[in-house]
Amino acid sequence: MDLRRRRGRFSAVFAVALLVAQLTSVAAARADDTSTSSSSTTSTSAPSTSSTSTPSSSSTVAPTATAPDGPSTTVTIPTLQTGGSAPSGPPLPDPSAHIRVLLAQIEVVDGEKDVTLATRMLLRLEQQRDRAVVRLRRAQRSVAIAEQRRTDARAQLAEVATLAFMGAGGGVLSSMLHGNTYTVTDEREMVSATIQYHGDAAMAADHALAEARDARDRAEQELGDARADLDFGELSLHEATQTLAAAQTDLANANVGGTWALSIEGDSAFTAKELAAWFTAQGHPSEASVPIDQLAGFYVSEGDAEGVRGDMAFAQSMVETGSFTNPDTTQLNNFAGIGHCDKCPSGLRFDTAQLGVRGQIQLLKSYAEKDPHYANPLVDSRLHGPAGCCQTWTQLTRTWASDPNYGPKILGVYEAMLEWLLTERESESGPPPALVVSSSLVADSTTTTSTTVPPTSGP
Repeated sequence: MDLRRRRGRFSAVFAVALLVAQLTSVAAARADDTSTSSSSTTSTSAPSTSSTSTPSSSSTVAPTATAPDGPSTTVTIPTLQTGGSAPSGPPLPDPSAHIRVLLAQIEVVDGEKDVTLATRMLLRLEQQRDRAVVRLRRAQRSVAIAEQRRTDARAQLAEVATLAFMGAGGGVLSSMLHGNTYTVTDEREMVSATIQYHGDAAMAADHALAEARDARDRAEQELGDARADLDFGELSLHEATQTLAAAQTDLANANVGGTWALSIEGDSAFTAKELAAWFTAQGHPSEASVPIDQLAGFYVSEGDAEGVRGDMAFAQSMVETGSFTNPDTTQLNNFAGIGHCDKCPSGLRFDTAQLGVRGQIQLLKSYAEKDPHYANPLVDSRLHGPAGCCQTWTQLTRTWASDPNYGPKILGVYEAMLEWLLTERESESGPPPALVVSSSLVADSTTTTSTTVPPTSGP
């Protein structure tokens, strides 16, 4: 498909000249004395036969608006033209039904991908939860061990203190301390050292118990977090499954057919990166004032801001500008023929590429809504379309442009774009998630430790 704009002004002038020549030839053959005036009269009225002379056949003129920098000057802004009055050829087929199927197929592919990712995430979260359970059980056992050791240490300390009090200097204490590693000749010093030893052991047991309890508390918090994450993962999988089911229903309905048209307002199917990649894959040499990836980003972001399909507006501009190569692109940052009617020498000028895209998006919104409210100030106060005239791209035919094939042309470009996108999305979809058996709590059986600990012996 030739995406370059054909304004048709040359064809219109050629048709007029040809008609004048024919009429002049007929008048000369009749040798009528008034042939000159007839020819003159015909030549001056001939342009009225061109479709460029009447908005009803070639263009729709937007309501007048006050120029932003003038007093009360009324400025009429004609809507953009693509085909002008040039012959448009036989009617082109409307690709809307296939576009509907492609969009539904892309939604299904994306839905399957989301379900796959959500399933994988859920499996990881289950494993994370199970590991947290294992850590908590270990921490609980450590606490039990530390409590037992502290109990034993305190019991020994109490026993030593009692014996020291009851039998200081007697044989009983000496007998109890038989074999002690301490070599002390003075029994009083031996008693003091023994008490100090068991006191330190009791304090160490207290410290170990505190650390074990802290570790247990952290393990409990980790388990709580893991369970919360798991709940979120289950919810995400549920939502992804519902979204996929809705996409599959949409695809089934699309395959059945019926009346359907692509709305002007909606979400872009393309990301900015994908839009630029598609353009580059076609080998188009853009002559816009910014790189194509940046320009594609403007279409997606500005479209998202106003709720207009930015990727479809990109397709519209492909037709309007001949793949971003015409003078409006290079000189005016005008990517939609805004203000470039059949008899207008050029369209409106925008200071930057982003403002040019924004102006296009805002004008599209003014066509789709009767009382539009914009996310950003109007780029030009004169940008007002026939408010609420067109909710679909098909309805732009003979409204945004005079070409009777305008809608099928821009939708045909979008159809090709979606076919490319579907292939790309399908190639990005990985295999279904492998079945991973949850580690559960059985894994903890390999790390069991007896909670019965022999008392710590002291001197």
